[in-house]
Amino acid sequence: MLIKSQGNNLLTIIVCIVVTSYCLEVSSNHDPKPGTCPEKCDCGRHLIYLLENQVYIVNCSGVGYVDIPSGLPSKTDALLLTDNNFHNLSHLGPLPNLQLLDLSHNVIQYIDNHWLFEYLPNLHILRLSNNAVRELKHGSFSGLKNLQCLDLSHNILQHVELHAFGGLNHLARLYLDHNKLTDLDRSWFLSMSLLYEVYLSHNLISRLEANGFDMLSQVVHLDLSNNIIKTINSDTFAGLNNLKVLDLSKNKLTSFPADCFQKLPYSEKLILDSNPITRLKTKDISDLNISVLSLSYMHLLRVTESKAFYNLSKLVSLKLHDNPAFLYVNPTAFYNVPHLEKLYLHNNGLMGISPQIQISLPNIKELHLYQNPLHCDCNIYWIKKQLVSGEIHNKSTIFTDSDKLVCDSPDTNINVPLRQVPLPSLSPLCPPTTLPLFQDHYNLSIGQTLSLECKALGVPSPDLVWLLPNGQLNTSAHDKRIVIKEPTLITLKGVLQSDSGTYACKASNVLGFDISSTAVNVANKDLKIVPIGIFGDYITVAWRGTIPRLNLDDFQLNYHTKTSTDQPQKIHLHKLLHRYTITGLKPMTTYEVCLTYLDQYLVHCQNITTNQKTVIKLGITRITNTHIIVGITTFIGSVLTLILIGYLWKKFYTKKGYIDPEGKTHDHMSPIPLENLFQPQSTPLCSSRTALLPNSQI
Repeated sequence: MLIKSQGNNLLTIIVCIVVTSYCLEVSSNHDPKPGTCPEKCDCGRHLIYLLENQVYIVNCSGVGYVDIPSGLPSKTDALLLTDNNFHNLSHLGPLPNLQLLDLSHNVIQYIDNHWLFEYLPNLHILRLSNNAVRELKHGSFSGLKNLQCLDLSHNILQHVELHAFGGLNHLARLYLDHNKLTDLDRSWFLSMSLLYEVYLSHNLISRLEANGFDMLSQVVHLDLSNNIIKTINSDTFAGLNNLKVLDLSKNKLTSFPADCFQKLPYSEKLILDSNPITRLKTKDISDLNISVLSLSYMHLLRVTESKAFYNLSKLVSLKLHDNPAFLYVNPTAFYNVPHLEKLYLHNNGLMGISPQIQISLPNIKELHLYQNPLHCDCNIYWIKKQLVSGEIHNKSTIFTDSDKLVCDSPDTNINVPLRQVPLPSLSPLCPPTTLPLFQDHYNLSIGQTLSLECKALGVPSPDLVWLLPNGQLNTSAHDKRIVIKEPTLITLKGVLQSDSGTYACKASNVLGFDISSTAVNVANKDLKIVPIGIFGDYITVAWRGTIPRLNLDDFQLNYHTKTSTDQPQKIHLHKLLHRYTITGLKPMTTYEVCLTYLDQYLVHCQNITTNQKTVIKLGITRITNTHIIVGITTFIGSVLTLILIGYLWKKFYTKKGYIDPEGKTHDHMSPIPLENLFQPQSTPLCSSRTALLPNSQI
C-alpha cells in the first residue's frame, strides 16, 4: 500500500515538471519578458572599432520600425536603428550602459523632447545623419554630459538656437556638414571647450564673424569647404591656438587672406583649392608655419608674382596643380622657402619654368611638371639636360613621371616626349616667347578701366614694352591716365572712344622678339535723354538705356541755353531718380540738356525748346461774349425755378397734416373700463413656484 502511494506521488511530480516546462516554452515564445532581444532584431556581443571593445549590440537596422522598441535589454552597449521609418523620437531609455546610438538614415524631423536623452548617462556616440532635421532648439541634447561624438550631417538644418548644444561639455567631434546653415554663431560653442574636430562643409555659410571660434582652443581640424565664403576677417580664427588642418576649399575667396592665417601658430595644413583667386601677389603667402599648402583646381589662377611665397620656413609640400589658366611662375616666386621638397605643377598651362626655381629651392626632391603644354626650346633646355645627366649617371632626377613630359610646341616637336628630343637640337639660348594674359578683344564703354598683362620666356631674359594704338612705344607712363607698375602690366583709366585700337606687348632680347596683341573697342554709354513734359518755364526729362540703376551715381545732368556762355547748371543723378524736372526756365527758349559721365565724358545731348507761358487772369473784368451772358441767365433762371417748386411742395404737405381724411372709420374696439387697469383679478396666478409654497391654494 505504501509502495503504491509513493508511485502515485512520483507520477504526479513528473506530470507537473512536464507541464511546467511546456508552459515556460510557450511563455518564452509568445510572451517575451522585459530585457530580451526585440522582435526582428539581432543581439549579441561583437567588436566595435569606435568603442575599441567587444560590446553587447542590439541591431534593429532596416526592419521598418516607426518608434523605439520597448523592453530593450538594460545591458545594451550599442543600439543600431538605421534605415527605419522614425519621424520623431518619443522615448529612449533608461539604458544606463548605452554607449553608441545610431539613428542615421531615417526621416526624423524634430528633436524637441528635452527629456529624450536624460536616461542615457554613458552615451558616447550619437548618429543622426541622413535624416530631415530642420531645426535644433535650446537643450536638444540635454542629459548627454559624456557625449564625445555628435553626427548631424546630411540633414536640412537651417536654424540652430543659441543653446542647442548646451551641456555637451565633453564633446570632441561635431559633424554639421551637408546641411543648409547660412551663418555660425559663437554661442553654439560656449560649452564645448574640449571640441577636437569640427566639420561644417557643404553648407551655405557666406561670412565668418570675428572671434567666432575663440572658445575652441583645442580644435585641431576645422573643415569649412564647399560654402560661399567671400571674405575672412583678420580675427576670424583668433583663439584656434592648436589648429593644425584648415580646409577652405570650394568657397568664393578672390584673394589669399594671409593676415588671418598668420594668427594660427601651429597650423600644418592649409587647403584653398577651387577658389576664384586670379593671382598670387608679392608676399601674399608669407610668414606662415604651415608644412602643406594646396592651391589647386583654381580655374582663374594665372600668375605667381615675385616673392609670392615668402618666408615659409616650414613648408614641405606645395600643390599648385590642375589650374588650367596658370601660365607663369615668376623666377623669384620663392624666397626663403628652404625646406620645400615637393612641388606639384602638373595639369597647368605652363609652357616652361625658369631654372632659377631649382636654385631657390635647394632641397627640392619632387617636381611634378607633366601634362603642361611645354614649349621645347631653350626654356626647357635645363630640364632636358638634367634628364640626360640622370640617364648617364644612372641617377633619378627631381622631375617625377618624366616620361609624361611632352612637347606641345614648336611644330617640329609637337606631341614628342621630351626624353626623345635630342639635346643638341635644343639651344641654351633662344628668342623670347610672349605669354599674353589678356583676351583677343575687349568691348568697353567710356569711363571704364583697361588692364592688360603680358609675360615672356626666353634666354637671355627678355625686355618687354607696350605698343599703343597711336603707334607710340610706351616704355613709361606719358599719360596721366596710364599706369605702369611694372613693364608686364599696363592700366588705362577712364577710356575714351579715341582709345580704341590695337594694343600689343613686345618682348625682345639679343636674339629676336615676339609680339602679342589685342583689339580694343570703346563705345559710348547706352543712355539717352527723353523729354516727357515741356511747358513754359519748366521741362521734365527721363533717361532710357541699359545702364543698371546702381551705376547712375556716376552720371550728371547738365543744361544751359544754346546762346549762353555761362557754365551749365549741373544735377547729380542717383539710383532713386527715374526722371527730373528742371524749373526756372524762360519761355520760348531752347536749352541744351546733356548727360555726362564722371563729370567729363559726354554721353548724350538733347535740344529742348520751352513753350509759350500760359497766363491765367483772376476775376471777370468784362463780358464780351453773348454766349457767356446767355449761360449765366439760364443758370440763374433754373435756380429760381427750383426754389419756387420747393416752396409750393412744402406748403401743400403742411396743410395736409392738420386735416383728417374723409371716409376714414374708427377702430371697432370695445371700450376698456379704466378701473380694470388698476384692479387685479381675484383669482391668484399659479406657477410652478407658487404651487410648491406651503399653504398655497389652487
